[in-house]
Formats: sequence, structure tokens, C-alpha cells
Amino acid sequence: TTDRNVEQVTTDSGSNAFEVAFNATPFTVTNEFNPIDQRTYNHATSTTIFDSLGNSHELTQFYVKEPSPGNGVGQSQWSIYLQIDGELVGGTDQTPYTALFDQDGQLESINGDPNGELIITDWVPKDPSGDPNGADGPPANPGDVVSPIPEPATSSAFVVNLANTTQYGAAFGVNDQQQNGYTTGRLSGLDVSDQGVIFARYTNGQSKSLGQVALAAFNNTDGLSPVGDTTWVETFESGQPVIGAPDTGTLGSIKASSVEDSNVDLSAELVNLIIAQRNYQANAKTIETSDAVTQTIINLR
Repeated sequence: TTDRNVEQVTTDSGSNAFEVAFNATPFTVTNEFNPIDQRTYNHATSTTIFDSLGNSHELTQFYVKEPSPGNGVGQSQWSIYLQIDGELVGGTDQTPYTALFDQDGQLESINGDPNGELIITDWVPKDPSGDPNGADGPPANPGDVVSPIPEPATSSAFVVNLANTTQYGAAFGVNDQQQNGYTTGRLSGLDVSDQGVIFARYTNGQSKSLGQVALAAFNNTDGLSPVGDTTWVETFESGQPVIGAPDTGTLGSIKASSVEDSNVDLSAELVNLIIAQRNYQANAKTIETSDAVTQTIINLR
């Protein structure tokens, strides 16, 4: 809406004094977008994002319904403003992004991009006092930034993907919202997969692959030489090792946090124990008999 300040004029028959006074007064825009005035936008939604130091920031997206382009048939238009910690970014302090939807409510484009991606290249991460906090800042050449942004990122540039945004005759709602940043975390544990991949778990919910355990196979395992503490070394008889990833080829898999079951046959060992006990008893009886014979011979004297 617009207002005009029109001075009181007196018109005579056939005079155009009123028209002259009306046209001479400039328009004053009264509904200009203001993020702190909810009357100047239709909807807003916020997301927590993180800078390169792991500090959290609040990204807010504002949506303003605009008059439909052309004759208003078959297309709808919205303006999008982006704000981080109270400061407009993405150039929306000057010009908002323009989103167009077709007659079926599907997103046609944002600023002419059919992928619906907003590449933000002017964000300067700041601390609560409003000063730069030392994290990565805007890229040196904003025009060279493309989506997807390679990892690890070397600047504060990021992408807002609105490709799945729709406009239907329903109340505004956020059905899915994801971001791939994270805060600072400390190592909380390690996990090992069946393929021997070692994963580090952190307190911020992230995990990272640190490496993979390798296994070795020998043509003749009986030819390995023991060196103590269940350690064996390669010999000429064992042949050279064939090294590979677990659970590939003839190599076995790895079971983390597990203890290997005993490979002893208890039944066979109990039988052997009984046999050994009987042999001991027989030997003891032989010694006892020999001792008795010796004692008898001594007594004959």
C-alpha cells in the first residue's frame, strides 16, 4: 500500500489543480520489508547453522508474497530474505531473491535458477558483540563459488537449497529441514565394522573414519614362527603374506568388542584326562609294588 500527502486544494470548474497537486506529491512506501515487523512478511522459519570454529548461528528465512507477474494467471511470485544473527545476507539487504511457482504449486525457479539454490557468499561470522569471531569469512572470489561446495570448506560460503519448496492452498509449514554443519565435539568412543573400518565417535553426534585394519593370509600357516605373546612371524616355509581388506577373498571378517570362543574339544580333553589319570594310577601302583618287593628282600636278611 502507498500513501500520498495531498494538500487541500480548491478546484474551479474545468480546473486540474487537484490532479496537479496529487501527481506532484511523491509516493511513500509504508509496507517495506522489516524483519522485526511481522506485518511486513508472510512467513518465516529459522535454522541453526555453524561456522568453521563450531560456533552456532541462527539463519532465518523470510517469505513475502508479491503480486503475481503478468496477468496473474498460472504463476505466483514470492520474495525471500535471509538473515543471520540479525543481519541480512545474500545481498537481500538490497534486493531479495525472487521465487516463482507454477499453476501446480511447483517451484519454477529462484532468481532464474531452476535448481532452487541460493549461494550465500557475503556472510561474516560474528560473536555476540557483533565483531568477527575469527572463523572463515567470505571467499576472495564470490563469483567462483559453485554448488556443491567442496569439503572441507575454505570460506563461510554456503548453499540454501529450496528445490523441494511448494506452494499449495494450505497453511505454511516446514516438512523437512536439514543442515550438514556441526558444533565442536570431543572423541567419545571407537567402533570397528566387520570390514575392519575404524570409526571415531564424537560428542557432537558426528563420526569419522580413521582407517581400516588389514589382514594377511599365508599359504602355509603351520610354517609361521612363534616369537611369544601369541605373535608369529613370516618364514620361508610359510611363504609371503597376501594382504587385503577383511571379508574379501579368503580373508575372514572382524568382530569388534568380541572374545573368540575356545577351540578346545571338551569331550576329547576329558577322555584324555581320564586316560592320563589311569596311567598315573598304574604308574603309582607299579612304584608301590616295587617298593613292597624291595622291602621284602631287605627283611629276608
